[in-house]
Amino acid sequence: MHNRHKILVADDNPYNLDLLKDLLENRYLLRTTDDSSRVFPLLDEFNPDILVLDILMPGLDGYEISRQIRSSENFKFIKIIAISGQTRIEQRLKAYECGADDFIIKPFDQDELLAKINVFLRLKHAEEIEQMKTDLLHLFSHETRTSLNGILSMAQLLEKSPTAGAEDREKAKLIYSSGLNLFSYVTKCMR
Repeated sequence: MHNRHKILVADDNPYNLDLLKDLLENRYLLRTTDDSSRVFPLLDEFNPDILVLDILMPGLDGYEISRQIRSSENFKFIKIIAISGQTRIEQRLKAYECGADDFIIKPFDQDELLAKINVFLRLKHAEEIEQMKTDLLHLFSHETRTSLNGILSMAQLLEKSPTAGAEDREKAKLIYSSGLNLFSYVTKCMR
């Protein structure tokens, strides 16, 4: 039974692709490619949550794919799990520098890979929720501040109006003071 999470696997080794397909296809919506030039079209079309990416592939290697993904606003929430038979620390550090979220050495333990996928799915979800909250707060702030500017301006005009009585001026001061407090609160929320 598929859940809504999507995983793209890019590996030029048919044995590894079959192994990963067998492991993941019954748990997630899955796409695979053995051609690094297909990664970006698949990212656009499939919009995966996680990319399991072989580092050493012909054409674009996993380092460059990671770099390009991290430089694109469209793919900022995709989690990259780099996989490679390279065991030297330099390769792992380079993968992290290029934007990989994790690095697994081949041959990998299947349970470890599944555990890491679950961790990154939770992390991705939390980051997306945080971004939605931030976007909503920015929208709220912008829309509220625009309206408050109108209220504050009108309250000042009423307060200074030569035709307003003392009671109307006091009400205008209260409107202005309350609006200013709300404006201050909205501004603090944006920090």
